[in-house]
Amino acid sequence: MMPTYGIPLHLKNKIKQIGYNEMDRQGELRFWKWLAVIGWLLFFLLLGLYFFPDLEAKEITSPAIWKVLLAEGANQGYDGMYAIACVIRNRGGDLNGFVGAYRKDLDAFCNRQGKRYIEMAQRIETSVFKKKAPDITQGATHYENEMAFGKPYWAKGMVVVARIGKHVFYKYLLNRREAGGKR
Repeated sequence: MMPTYGIPLHLKNKIKQIGYNEMDRQGELRFWKWLAVIGWLLFFLLLGLYFFPDLEAKEITSPAIWKVLLAEGANQGYDGMYAIACVIRNRGGDLNGFVGAYRKDLDAFCNRQGKRYIEMAQRIETSVFKKKAPDITQGATHYENEMAFGKPYWAKGMVVVARIGKHVFYKYLLNRREAGGKR
């Protein structure tokens, strides 16, 4: 029998009635019941996220695409920013890999470009993403300023599909017919 120092009298009597081992089993049962309840809650939470994934969906303009257009191609003018917007659309709106999206001073940089360039970038974003304007890059998914940085290592296995401003646009070669070769 366990020592019962400091245990209230009503609990001492219960220990005597059912024995210490039985109380230990009841505590273990309570633990497993709570574990089952937590498991079911997690199950229903995951089930809800599976059937309603749009509850967690965020809009693809985070950071705003027009800011990335300014950071990546403000010095290229309208055509350069339009082409960059087409590349972003061809990637499904994914801004991963666009250095301009991660500038620490992105907001300040955009403000320094002036109202004219900000409005131009916003118009380009609207026309490419909301109005589905035509793709002038012929499906390019990558680009680089070869004059400044040379041919990139990641361009191996890709074909040049356009040159707009100082940027060279690439995409993966899907078949020989796209490259104009024989099949």
